[in-house]
Amino acid sequence: MQYEHRKYPLHPFDFFSDLLCIFSNQISHLVIEFESSIDQEILKKATEIATIAEPVTRCRVKRDIDMLWWDEIPEIRSDELVKCLSSPEPISVLHDALSTTIDPYQGPLIRLVLIKSADQKRGDILVVNVHHISMDGRGLKDMVNLILNQYRLIQSEETEKLIPTSLKQRELPRVSSLINQENRITSPPESTISWSDDFTIPYLSLMSDRQSYSVLHLQPERTKLIHEIRKEWNVTINDLMLATIARACAQMTDKNEDMEISLLNTVDLRRYLPHNSVRSVHNFSTAFVVEILVRKDESLRDTAMHVKTVVDAIKRGKPGLDGALEAERLYAEGHCAAKKEIEKRWEENITSGKRIPLFSNTGIIDGELINAVIPVHDAYILPNHSLAPAFFFALSNFNDRITISAAYYKPAFDIIAIERLFNEIDQTIPGYSTYPGIYSVI
Repeated sequence: MQYEHRKYPLHPFDFFSDLLCIFSNQISHLVIEFESSIDQEILKKATEIATIAEPVTRCRVKRDIDMLWWDEIPEIRSDELVKCLSSPEPISVLHDALSTTIDPYQGPLIRLVLIKSADQKRGDILVVNVHHISMDGRGLKDMVNLILNQYRLIQSEETEKLIPTSLKQRELPRVSSLINQENRITSPPESTISWSDDFTIPYLSLMSDRQSYSVLHLQPERTKLIHEIRKEWNVTINDLMLATIARACAQMTDKNEDMEISLLNTVDLRRYLPHNSVRSVHNFSTAFVVEILVRKDESLRDTAMHVKTVVDAIKRGKPGLDGALEAERLYAEGHCAAKKEIEKRWEENITSGKRIPLFSNTGIIDGELINAVIPVHDAYILPNHSLAPAFFFALSNFNDRITISAAYYKPAFDIIAIERLFNEIDQTIPGYSTYPGIYSVI
């Protein structure tokens, strides 16, 4: 298939993701554990159709005149988009699939790995790896839905005309244009990156040899109980999980005293856009800091209600716009100057040895659409890796199963300490005594 060669400037958020590659691989993952077999050839065709519909996935980044541009790759082989592995126990090679490299300056920006089960009693596993420069967590879910819907159509010999999304649509409005007089930020925005802070997840060194993931699965019975309790407390699942992680982090310090735990919480800025497209394969999210007071003599309910009060107050002030303005400021400086500034900040971060943990609630994965292809046992999102002392939590929900995951490097972080952290999280979440979570390390 022939493509017209075009290039478009990166949006400030895409530009900012490139800067974050200084200390983060910026690769996010969605894992789907099927109950039976996936047809590799149909998957390749479906992926090709979906990526043509979302051309950013078929791009690479190019630098020209101190600016970054999207450059569409003229030809992409199917094996560059979909790779196949095989194992009697697919879960045993999951780490290999998650370790797929995506170089934004080479492209493409999405790579699927299908792990075929050599045992007919076990289903296949599909790992969708994407670079954050092309899409955030919501975009990842939309992209997977698009691929699997095309798989379903091909499988049933149906057709659907997809109108490709123009790269020009990624030229989102500047945040300054979204701030009206009533909500105008009068003082210079502080960076929401939080490069040097009072709290971090305990780590051993700055050595980062191997990417690791910790995953805690909560079964439907416990998920139901969690939602019943958080509704009784009048808090959101996001409030409850922020409170849970804060309390677990406080326990990790081994200090029997009141503590203030800071967590970065991601926010989807699409809420500020005047119009939303049907598909939203964009990178338009940032984070804001939530300061959580954990009192030694208070319950999880008390902490969750405190979090709700804090987060509700933040939401009234249009959260995330400061971070967006920061991205736009760096964008205006040009790539060289912006990169030097981020490198300097990260060096300060390393020197201080502190970095606020990041928490992202990636929301619900569409079980109805995924199960329409082949019955699915489970699906969950894993976050990208950052160098120590950075630490990233993610929350996803599929078919009433909650998955809490974290990405980090070994040996920088002690695997025993991380297991203790997740054990604290599991025991803090309501329903542990009856329905304990299932913990694993990938």
